[in-house]
Amino acid sequence: MLEDETGETLNYQFKLFHERALPDLGSNIKCGNSLIGPDFYDGKQMNLLDTEEAQRVNVFDWQAEFLEIFQAGGFDAVIGNPPYLAFHEGSIDEKKYYSDKFISSTGKYDQYVLFVEKSLNLLNRKGYFSFIIPNKFIHSGYGEGIKKVILKNKIHEIVDFNDHKVFKDATNYPCIILITKDSGNRFDYKKVISLDSGQFKITSISIYQNSLTEHSWILVDRDVSNLINKICNNKQNLEYFSEAITQGLRTGQLKVFFNNISHELIKSENLEKELIIPVFHGSNVKRYFSAADSNTDLLLFPYKTGSNIPVNINLYPNIKNYLLKYKMELDERKDSGKIFKNTNKKWFEYWDAKPKCFDKPKIIFPDISSTNNFNIDFEGIGYLNTCYAIFPKKDVNVNTLLGILNSKIVEYFLKNTCPFIRGGFYRYKTNYIKKIPIPFISENNNCKISRLVEQMLFLHKQLAETKTGHEQKLLQRQIDATDKQIDKLVYELYGLTEEEIAIVEGK
Repeated sequence: MLEDETGETLNYQFKLFHERALPDLGSNIKCGNSLIGPDFYDGKQMNLLDTEEAQRVNVFDWQAEFLEIFQAGGFDAVIGNPPYLAFHEGSIDEKKYYSDKFISSTGKYDQYVLFVEKSLNLLNRKGYFSFIIPNKFIHSGYGEGIKKVILKNKIHEIVDFNDHKVFKDATNYPCIILITKDSGNRFDYKKVISLDSGQFKITSISIYQNSLTEHSWILVDRDVSNLINKICNNKQNLEYFSEAITQGLRTGQLKVFFNNISHELIKSENLEKELIIPVFHGSNVKRYFSAADSNTDLLLFPYKTGSNIPVNINLYPNIKNYLLKYKMELDERKDSGKIFKNTNKKWFEYWDAKPKCFDKPKIIFPDISSTNNFNIDFEGIGYLNTCYAIFPKKDVNVNTLLGILNSKIVEYFLKNTCPFIRGGFYRYKTNYIKKIPIPFISENNNCKISRLVEQMLFLHKQLAETKTGHEQKLLQRQIDATDKQIDKLVYELYGLTEEEIAIVEGK
């Protein structure tokens, strides 16, 4: 490229050798929007288009710009690291174009999936494609569209970096996917176990591509795959037994409404206690137990009790004065590309007050956890968006359901179907939780499990109140024994053999 510049030295070198040292890249390097073609302007009046907007969109005609390439059938290879842009980034017109033109534009997708689809369409019939992209699409609901596109081709290999951070400033956990246009059914799924000084340690298993659908991919060996299929076979999903499975209150500014709120602050600012309530959050919900602390787990809730109707803030002058200190931060709260001050909500409101969060009974659990931590709320306490809750239908025995959800078999299912994040933690979100298969439960088993779960709730409560080490040890033994009894009954419900139980328990 330097040879196209002017200058005595360059001109002298060119004259001396009478030829270019490097090939002319003028027809190779192009500038334009990889995703948006000239048809973006179909039906629009060109003379009314904003010049600045046209330059920003910068439509690109692949067929015209690489005419010879496409006359020969397309590219031999497409490689890259596409932008990891969220769904809400881009104009309304751009998002409408993506929705119309891309199969992968499903749900609240990240825009890298569009680059994958576009790239596969640019290949010739013997072409190779490889990107490094977030591994989130493997399990996520929005990934259904791109998985459908990928499965029309042949996956050659996936290298999953698991929870290892590859890019210094990126929070995503990536994978490298290699796709070809040839035929075949098996591909290698390689999981990075450790990454030390550029040295990879991996495990590798062979996956049958025809076992995958556009839904969440379970990339495990055949024994595990067969067991997951058995767990799911002829079962109703948890969603069927639930009125709702939903995330908690979204304040948009936890520091102001939750983190700052303590008895010391209430006293020093003389805050009106009517608007201060206890709340569940991700750290105080445990397995069969709530570790909520009435001194620290407090929320400023500026709404009428259990509703999304905001109070008249002028009736609470001290709380108003406290909130006014943070008015700029409250105004500038962002969510999915929106800014709070541009909504029709009052400045002191939440993004979503969700009255449903105060219903009872509900089974509550943290959104991020290393193990199953399901517990029951019989009191109607609200919960933050670091938790989710299941609201069972009226004819469902909530104790029995809790026992099944905390069982080893359901934990095994979730850890093979939920996306993981750093440090051995998993995402427990509605899209994954609602798919938990629930077996038929006879009246006899219903009573047995329900009684054992009631005992577990009581034992955990006693354990939290016990001070001496000897008593704690005795109670823990009773808890462990009761846990095994529940697991034994749940294994029977799913019809597992001794060999399958050994797989579940890692033996």
